[in-house]
Amino acid sequence: MLQTANYGFKKRELIDSPPDITLTNSNWDIIDEELKKNADNAVKYAVDTGSANAKVVTLNPALEGYKEGMAIAFKNRLQNTGAITININGLGVKSILKSNGNDLTSGNLKADSIYTIRYNGTSFILQGEGGSGNALASDLLSGKTASTDAGDIIGTMPNRGAGGTVTPSTVNQTKEAGYYSSPIIIIGDMDLIPENIRAGTDIFGVIGTLDWTYVATPGDEVLFTSPTASHTTSSSWTLHHDVEVNFDGLVRVKYATYVSSTDRSGNYQLYKNGVPVGVLRTVSGSSYESYTGYAEDMIVSKGDNIQLYAKGNNNGQPRSKDFKICVAKNPIATVIN
Repeated sequence: MLQTANYGFKKRELIDSPPDITLTNSNWDIIDEELKKNADNAVKYAVDTGSANAKVVTLNPALEGYKEGMAIAFKNRLQNTGAITININGLGVKSILKSNGNDLTSGNLKADSIYTIRYNGTSFILQGEGGSGNALASDLLSGKTASTDAGDIIGTMPNRGAGGTVTPSTVNQTKEAGYYSSPIIIIGDMDLIPENIRAGTDIFGVIGTLDWTYVATPGDEVLFTSPTASHTTSSSWTLHHDVEVNFDGLVRVKYATYVSSTDRSGNYQLYKNGVPVGVLRTVSGSSYESYTGYAEDMIVSKGDNIQLYAKGNNNGQPRSKDFKICVAKNPIATVIN
């Protein structure tokens, strides 16, 4: 007996006589079955009458029950604000999920738009979802485009090129926000360790432990010098020079003196913190600009002021110059005067 290729309809042959009505009935049964399959699998449409997140759809004719693989289309009434459910013909509430199985997020279903969903046996899956995600334009490289839950976006993140190298310094350095095509290298130094940093000093979060104490010893390395000549016309002690030291130890103080006119004289005295120390020197007048040099060693502590005072006798005008603080190794000093 002849049959059609797709549905197996039985065909009579010309030699058949009389005609067999059972062939026609069998063919009609096949047609009815296939039409029912098509009707069951067809995408049915209705308008949602529910709320923003709880959709309600009434199909006509009504569904007999939820079946895996079935699909419906519905016109959404209100934009959703979160996860969504649907109830079709009162058959029960089912979730509507994204294709990845996640809940829909606010704004996924727009008002008055038509959406198709298909049942997987447990939940309805939104079909043809398109782009998803929560990226912002600032998260995407400038000029690039993408689709997200909020729609299409065009990137605004600037392309900064190669990351480059940053060398630490005494000021902050800013690498502008954006995309870098290679790593940003921050230079390190193996010497950046606590024992190489003065105790109490913080360098990039490394707290120093080095106990650095300078103890001066007298020598000929000049720490401070004042080459300009100072002079006074007063018969009272007058300050010529003043230096504050920032260390402990022993220093050598040097200075040169001159008193004009051979019939006059002057006195010179080193002071420490306003108190006379060392040798009181009386200098007689001499020929013009004929200076005499002196040197004295003095014990000092951090914060002490080393001073040179002078006064005139018999209207003498004592002068001094080349006032020097000398040590064997040069620490730090602060000039006061």
